[in-house]
Amino acid sequence: GSVAAQKLFFGNSDAGDLLPLFSAFFDTEVGGKREAASYARIAEALGRAAGDNVFLSDVVAELDAARDAGLRTVLVDRREDYPQPRTGSACNGHPRVESFAEIEIERPGDHAP
Repeated sequence: GSVAAQKLFFGNSDAGDLLPLFSAFFDTEVGGKREAASYARIAEALGRAAGDNVFLSDVVAELDAARDAGLRTVLVDRREDYPQPRTGSACNGHPRVESFAEIEIERPGDHAP
C-alpha cells in the first residue's frame, strides 16, 4: 500500500504507535513487490547490507523475492487472516509467526564478545 496507509496502520496498531520501530517506508515506486531487485534497492537506500534487513509479509511470493535479494524474511501468518495455519511447504522455508510479538530481531552487535 501507500506510504501514508502504512504509517496510519503502524501508528495506530493494537500495540500502540509502532512508527519508532521503523527507519523508512517504501511503496511500489521502488519496484514490484515480487521482484528481488526491488528489495536490493531498498537495502541500498537504507545504506545497509541486505542481510541486516528483515522483511515481513503475509505473501510468500514477496518473501521469496526478498530472500533472493539476500534479506532475512518472516512470514506473518495472522490467525484472523489465515484461520488455517500455513505450515511446512506452504511457508517455503520462511520463519513463521502469528503476531509481531513473536518476532525476535537481532541487532548488529547483539552477540559481540
